[in-house]
Amino acid sequence: MQIRKHRRSAMLAFTGLISLAVAVPALAQQAKEDETKVKDKSEIETVVVTGTRIKRPNLTSNSPITVIDSEYLQNRGLGRIEDAISTLPQVHPMMGMKTSGETVGAHEINMRRLGAGRTLTLINGVRTINDVGTIPGSLIERVDILTGGASAVYGSDAIGGVVNFITKTRFNGVTVDAEVSAQQHENDNQFMLDLLQKRGYATPKKNFFGGEQYYFNVTAGTDFNQGKGNISGFLGYKETTPIQWSEIDHAACRLNMNQQSGYGNYTPPTQLKNDTFDCNFTEYRPYGWFSVNGSEYQLAKDGSKTWVPFNENDLQRAPIEDYMQRSDQVYRGGLFFNYKFSERLKLNLNVLYTENETKSQARRIPVDYVEVEVQCANSLLSAQQRSLLCPTTGGVTPTTGMLYTAIWRPQADQDFSFGARTLNAQLGISGRFSDELNYNVSYARYTRDDVYESNHIFIGNFQNRVAEGIEGVGASGTCAPPSGSTNTQCVPGNIYSYDGKGLGDSAYAYYDEAGQTKTTRENEIFVATISGELGKFGLKSPWANDPVAYALSGEYRKDTVTTGGTGGYSWFVAYTGTQDVKEAAVEIDIPLIQDKPFIRDLTLNGGYRLSDYSTHDRVVKTWKAELSWQPTNDVRFRASVNEAFRVAEKERLEGIHEYPDSRFLDFCAPPAAGSVYTRYTYEQCSINMTQAQYNALTNDPGYRCDTAGFCNTGTLVNGGRQDLKPETARSYTAGVVFRPTFWRDFTATADWYSIDITNAFEWVRADQIFTQCYDNKITSYCDLYKRNATSGRIETVDARWVNAGMTKTKGVDISANYTLRLPEGINGVKVGSFSFGLNGTRTLSNQRKYIASAPTISCVGYFGSTCGDPWTKWRHTATLNWLTPWEDISVGLNWRYVGETKNDRLSPDKALAAKPNPGNTNLFPLAEKMPARSYFDLAVRVPVTRKVEVRFNVQNLLDTEPPLLGEPIGNTFNTYPSFYDALGRTLRVGMTAKF
Repeated sequence: MQIRKHRRSAMLAFTGLISLAVAVPALAQQAKEDETKVKDKSEIETVVVTGTRIKRPNLTSNSPITVIDSEYLQNRGLGRIEDAISTLPQVHPMMGMKTSGETVGAHEINMRRLGAGRTLTLINGVRTINDVGTIPGSLIERVDILTGGASAVYGSDAIGGVVNFITKTRFNGVTVDAEVSAQQHENDNQFMLDLLQKRGYATPKKNFFGGEQYYFNVTAGTDFNQGKGNISGFLGYKETTPIQWSEIDHAACRLNMNQQSGYGNYTPPTQLKNDTFDCNFTEYRPYGWFSVNGSEYQLAKDGSKTWVPFNENDLQRAPIEDYMQRSDQVYRGGLFFNYKFSERLKLNLNVLYTENETKSQARRIPVDYVEVEVQCANSLLSAQQRSLLCPTTGGVTPTTGMLYTAIWRPQADQDFSFGARTLNAQLGISGRFSDELNYNVSYARYTRDDVYESNHIFIGNFQNRVAEGIEGVGASGTCAPPSGSTNTQCVPGNIYSYDGKGLGDSAYAYYDEAGQTKTTRENEIFVATISGELGKFGLKSPWANDPVAYALSGEYRKDTVTTGGTGGYSWFVAYTGTQDVKEAAVEIDIPLIQDKPFIRDLTLNGGYRLSDYSTHDRVVKTWKAELSWQPTNDVRFRASVNEAFRVAEKERLEGIHEYPDSRFLDFCAPPAAGSVYTRYTYEQCSINMTQAQYNALTNDPGYRCDTAGFCNTGTLVNGGRQDLKPETARSYTAGVVFRPTFWRDFTATADWYSIDITNAFEWVRADQIFTQCYDNKITSYCDLYKRNATSGRIETVDARWVNAGMTKTKGVDISANYTLRLPEGINGVKVGSFSFGLNGTRTLSNQRKYIASAPTISCVGYFGSTCGDPWTKWRHTATLNWLTPWEDISVGLNWRYVGETKNDRLSPDKALAAKPNPGNTNLFPLAEKMPARSYFDLAVRVPVTRKVEVRFNVQNLLDTEPPLLGEPIGNTFNTYPSFYDALGRTLRVGMTAKF
């Protein structure tokens, strides 16, 4: 009964607000005669604050808000808005254009590193897709970044915070913005240059200059009808050229922290020590490589079917042509229409369109290493090869021989392309009847089509296909593998002679293919709000000057997602999912005490929202409570608590993906001969298998376990889960704002935050299942393994989204701003003014569980295999600007600081630390920590005329190189490029002209 009561209340409130929205247009007829009556009151300034729908003069936020203005964006580059936002310590740095291989193309904001899905993105207060790339930098007036939950105001997703892009929508005349930038780097890392030369790689040019980006935007607009109306529009274009790994010294070869084979008389160590940087080779072996009965061979150069001793001098080191910076083309256009019929009725229409295509590439050398059991009667073998593979011992000739080889393909670059079309339209009407009543009604719709394409996609069971094609070939030229496969489509692969073409196009086509995925997302949003003050009704505290203010809103949203795949991505399940929600919300702002001793202002703010989703049988309730106390004009204390939520969209709506012939770790089966690992005992494995299953795995060659313990098992299942419930979060903030009257132009803030997410959406990490099940005895992980009742093989692993995670994070944000004005100059010499700004975050803790019974992972202060990108304890950006006395020329210096982090494999926390491994010391003298880094940026602005300004910008002024890292610690570009500048200096020239 209680659930129905809430649902009925929400619907009654929603219906009432819709009725108001329908009635508002009729008021246009009365607008002209009533305009004079409200004109004087309308001149009172009303401040619109992100984080509330209440409108009143002098309203301030009780939640911490960081504001980026247009000048900061211009200094960082209008074509790289994602880079500018990434400098903020509250935001996890975005990769932007710095990705290699597969890419999704979108620039998603991830606040507090809680996940992009927990950050709500708005344009002018209306929710939109979380992709900075869809918003033209030239049109941004400011960016408001609010910390903590805000679901009581905006609904789902506002858990980590809210990012509100306030755009310029009214122009008079023509404005042209143009920029050109490029990367410049001195390739003078002598260690890397020596290593490249020693290992046979070409060294990059001493002075790299490239990766150009061109940005152009023209905006035109005009007022009409005596300034009541304005129509404006814009067109924009951006192009980015690629950068390859091989062009930058510290990335020209993939680093490994252990000496690699492929040169000299190399003897593999019995235990890795992680103490020597070496190149992970990307070589091409045109004559192949074969390991047969302990000896290494290659093909004879004359094309005969002859194996000759392997000669390392025939290796060809292939430069890494993967992209460090993707190529990109973006087209933008938009229209803005504003008309003020009167104070009672204002109309605005905003339309933004973005179309972009980004490309990347990765080289696949080799295609794969395979270990196969070749039939001695294989018709493609020569007599010489057969004698080496199947030698007669004691008068007995075997029927099969084991062959370890690499499959090579000339020019095997894999190309990736991501295209997106985004249309974002907002139509709104608003007005003010009096101070007691304002209204705002808006309808928004955004659609997005994402198309992802790639070539050379390995077919799901391609390793089996490769093995079947080379294991056995009968006299008729058809496949006849000893495994007894009945695959009639098998294509024989001739790896036994050299012709410069490898296996041949028909065989490669059997192993891989091109593919495409397409995702269409459609969102409709209808919001109606009335707000005002209740002083007319006597609702005012006897100790306050200002009356109670309020906002009532109703909202309807409908989300539809359609997706599917073809070719190599045909496994990408086609599905269409839809959900809608009806919401009703109330906010109230109550000044309790004002202008009293030690209480300049004491205000309480609260909010409550009911959300009725079509996909859930219960109404979701969220709320907020905020308190602000200003004892004097110098200081204000603020605190808030928010109950936020997030309803699954992708996690619930997407289909189930199945990956057959996946490989999983399984030490309950014997690893391959030569492994340093030993099989687990039945006592260790008994948690989810029987003795009969264990015994069946003792002699099962079809299971194909390798020396690392990974077996060719079964099907990995991931994707959506229809029964996911909303995840919830409780966030707290408490802070102080210091603006002393005795210290002019100085402001400082300090805000503590705590965010606790329960029932969190998590996808199961398949690579952790075995360890968590058999080593840590966590039954919920064991339940994810489904073994065959007879053979004991792992048949399926269920890694779909679950409602079982937990995330907690705490920290402190600190900011300070000061402007030093020297109107009299120094000793009579005018020097202009100086301004200083600091924005820093001290992360106190971050705890995470993938599922409820799993160990807690705490990554603050660490990086590495489990934690991924560095979780710095302290990160900041600081600015020093000088406004010179000469024609308003300004010079700015920006300091970006990334704190030190340690290798999580060395953590005393067992959940992070490396597990005992007989093949590795698990000591990392080359990567014990990622040292702190400081980067400095310079910006100069020169007004050439009253209407033309030129900007010069250098990011990473000192060309500071990133700290290096190598395998077996996962990384990209031999470092973490989202935190450390990996492309050298950015040189940029920009111009703004107004006509």
